[in-house]
Amino acid sequence: MFLIFSTTQSLPSKLIRFFTKKPYSHVAICGYSNDFGCWLVSEASHGEVKPVELENWLSKNYVIEIFEYKGKVRKTQMRWAAKQFDKPYSFITLPLMLFGFYYGDGDVKHICSEFVAKFFGMTKRENARPSDVFRYACLSREFKLIAGSDFLGKVTDVRDIS
Repeated sequence: MFLIFSTTQSLPSKLIRFFTKKPYSHVAICGYSNDFGCWLVSEASHGEVKPVELENWLSKNYVIEIFEYKGKVRKTQMRWAAKQFDKPYSFITLPLMLFGFYYGDGDVKHICSEFVAKFFGMTKRENARPSDVFRYACLSREFKLIAGSDFLGKVTDVRDIS
C-alpha cells in the first residue's frame, strides 16, 4: 500500500499549490487489487471518491512523493474505503481549507486528504489537510519515503513499486 502526493497542470491544482505553497495538490492511496489484477489508485477527485487504474492515473498526474505504508492494512479499512466509492467530492471543504478554515462533511463527502486521513486512522480534524497528511507520513514510522521526482517531472519508477 502506498501514499502518493501528486499534482497536475489544471487550474484547481495550480491554485492549491499557490495558496498552500506546496509542490503537491493531491494525495491518494495506491494498492494492488487481487480482484482486478492490477494496481489501483483510490482517490477523492473530480466529483467523487473512486478507484482508478494506475496506468490511467499516471497519464494525468505528476508524482511528487511516494511513501510506502509499512503497517498492516486491515479488512475494516478496505471495507470502509469501498463504501466511500461514488460518494461526492466536498467542493465546499477545499476552498475553506485553503483559507485556513476546516469544514468537514464527515463520511458524506470528502476531499482527497480527508479520504486518505480517515483511511489511515488520522481522524483528528487538524489532520485533514494535505500538508498534515504529508507531515504525518514524514514523521510516522508506519511510512517510508521511497520515491520522489523533480517538481512537475513525470516519474516512471512508480511502476516499479510492485
